[in-house]
Amino acid sequence: MAKKFFAQLSLEFLLLLCLSLSLSLVFFVALKHLFFTGLFALDVQNASAFLLETEKKSETLSLFGEGSFESLSANFFTQWELYSKDDYLFLEVTSKDLNLSKKLLVFPSVKIISPVLSKKKKLSILIERNEDFILIKDN
Repeated sequence: MAKKFFAQLSLEFLLLLCLSLSLSLVFFVALKHLFFTGLFALDVQNASAFLLETEKKSETLSLFGEGSFESLSANFFTQWELYSKDDYLFLEVTSKDLNLSKKLLVFPSVKIISPVLSKKKKLSILIERNEDFILIKDN
């Protein structure tokens, strides 16, 4: 009789253990999604500040002589892609974990030319004044 009682306790213990592990797995997935969403939101905020700072430095450099330059860098968790198209300067933030992307843009008062700079973790650029435009290149 005692052996049957202990077997029943072991079975109940295993059922409770399986239940608690499955619940913790559900919470882990939800917390992981929440964590990556927070990182993405933080990176979008930092990307917006970086883009505005790039625009500000470009406009300041337009007042200086040809060959003047400034550098700017940022650290981030997602992937950033900086490029110019038409008269706009774009910065696209992409999260592979969430399968999300956010495109930010500014319309600077000076002509900015930038090749596509796609980086993970760190973006360091050199903003250089040329005769008729501002050139952004990888640093």
